[in-house]
Amino acid sequence: MKFFKKTAVVVLAAAVFYFAGCAPRVILKTPDAAVIEKRITVSPEELAQWRKMASEGADSEERSKGAFWAGQYYLNLKETESAIRYFAHNERNYSDTVWGYVSILRLAEIYLSLIHI
Repeated sequence: MKFFKKTAVVVLAAAVFYFAGCAPRVILKTPDAAVIEKRITVSPEELAQWRKMASEGADSEERSKGAFWAGQYYLNLKETESAIRYFAHNERNYSDTVWGYVSILRLAEIYLSLIHI
């Protein structure tokens, strides 16, 4: 009976570690993550929030963050024209913010992928 209990504990511990390792990795939506990761999931529910922030944000930092993540949503869907529209908006209006700079980098990646270098 002791052997069975020890074996059950070991199997249970192994299962917990296995399933914890298979859990999807949560990526925080920070400028660093946006530069490192090419594809960060943005849900349709989040899109509404980001679009509202892009138009009604309290300051330029918030508006540029909203525009960046809205662009990322469309980039994930491979709707390149819509993504370029949001990133280019940040390039024109918010290039002095962190999110504007990250948008410029994302635009460069898109244009490089379009010319197939």
